[in-house]
Amino acid sequence: MSLLTGLESHWKLNEAASIDNAVDYGAAGNTLTEVNEPDPNVDIGGSRHVTLADNQYFTLADNASVSTGNIAFTFAGHFKFEALTSETDLITKRDQPVTGNVEYLMVANPTKFAWGTGDAVGGLDAITSTDLDIVTGTLYLVFAWHDPATSKIYIQVFGGSNTAVIDSVTRVTIPANGTAPLRLSNGTSLGLTGLMSKISFWKRVLTDAERIWLWNSGALRDFSEFASSPSSGAGGPSPYFTRRANSMSGGLITMGI
Repeated sequence: MSLLTGLESHWKLNEAASIDNAVDYGAAGNTLTEVNEPDPNVDIGGSRHVTLADNQYFTLADNASVSTGNIAFTFAGHFKFEALTSETDLITKRDQPVTGNVEYLMVANPTKFAWGTGDAVGGLDAITSTDLDIVTGTLYLVFAWHDPATSKIYIQVFGGSNTAVIDSVTRVTIPANGTAPLRLSNGTSLGLTGLMSKISFWKRVLTDAERIWLWNSGALRDFSEFASSPSSGAGGPSPYFTRRANSMSGGLITMGI
C-alpha cells in the first residue's frame, strides 16, 4: 500500500489566480469553495495566502467523505504564519458561527499547535503539541489523528529535522459524525494570516515511516509521489526519527468556545 491508500482528499492549494476554489486531487472530489478570494502564492511549492483582515478561507458543506465519528483518520497540512493571534483555526469541522459543538479541529493556540475531537454537542477532547513554538516565517507540517484502537488522539509537528515529538491523550468523548461544514482557516476572528498548502485527509492512521517521508526534512513532496511512498504496513515506531512523548491527561482545553 501507499499514501493513496485510505486517502479521501488532497488539496494542493496551488491553483492559479484564474482558477476559483481548491481542487481535490483525492478520490472523493471534495472541491473547496473559496471565500473572499485567497491569493495564490509561489511559496511552499505553490500555496494560498489568506489573511484574517480579509476574512479569507475555504469551506465545504458536510458530506459523508469529510465526516468521521469513531473511526481512524488523519489530517496533514503545511502552514507558514505571518502573524500570531490568541487562536487560529487551521482545519475545522464545527458549527458556524463558532460554538462549542465540534467534530474535529486543528488550531494554533497561540504559539503551539493543538488538535481536538468532539461529540458535536459540547464535549471536546484536545491535545496541545509540546514540541516547537510557532515562529512566523517558518514552515511547519502538522499531523493530527484519531485512533479508535487506542481511544487516543495524537498530534505531531515537524519544523526542522525528521525528529518530532508525538503527543497524545486518551479521549473522554466519542468523536461525532456531525453536520458542520469543513473549513480551512475561518472567516471570523479565528482566521489565519499566512500560507497554507498541501493538506491531506486519510481515513486511517499513518505510520511513523509515512509521516517522516512526507516531511522529508522540509523538502516538499508532490502528490504525484504518493504512489511510491513507504508501505503503510512498514516502518513501525522509529526510535531514531520520532520521539514519543508520554501520554498527557487532562487534555480538555478551551478552543474558541
